[in-house]
Amino acid sequence: MDILSDQIVENQIKIIPPKDYKIPTSYNLDIPNISEANKQYLSIVFEDFESFLRFPVVIDKFKNHGERRKWRFETLSRIKDPLQAELFNAQLQQNKMKGNKLAIILYHLDVLYEEEILPSRLVDPLISVLQPILPRAETNKRARTRLGSPWGRLAISKKIAVVDEISERLVEILNYFAK
Repeated sequence: MDILSDQIVENQIKIIPPKDYKIPTSYNLDIPNISEANKQYLSIVFEDFESFLRFPVVIDKFKNHGERRKWRFETLSRIKDPLQAELFNAQLQQNKMKGNKLAIILYHLDVLYEEEILPSRLVDPLISVLQPILPRAETNKRARTRLGSPWGRLAISKKIAVVDEISERLVEILNYFAK
């Protein structure tokens, strides 16, 4: 996180490092009645869940996306080394607070549930946390307004609590498959 930390505007951005989750080092994919394709898919799921757990929480106090974009552009223009600029940009994307990172988790949970790869006791609690804040466009078009998604309207403290709960539940899922 060095390059990102070096570019922080005083009192505008805060980085909360990831917790030291006990992420399994290997997984048991010898599960009866699961196809080879689903076993390969599980490898992708594990990778995405592990990545999410390693992301920090990056919080900013910009009033809107315009201010954030301006800061990002100005910061990128100050970084002379193109590789450092690319690293900075990549590190900004590695953030548990980004709605698209949460949407990926929700997608994986839907697949794991539909394919009956995970028991509902592990899937249901996570879906119940994610669904209200990330409504599916086809089922809840009114949830998205000019004010943004429900996730975008949550207070920062609530968002942190949500990503903490999601993280803990992802660890439970990974441990379910641990060797």
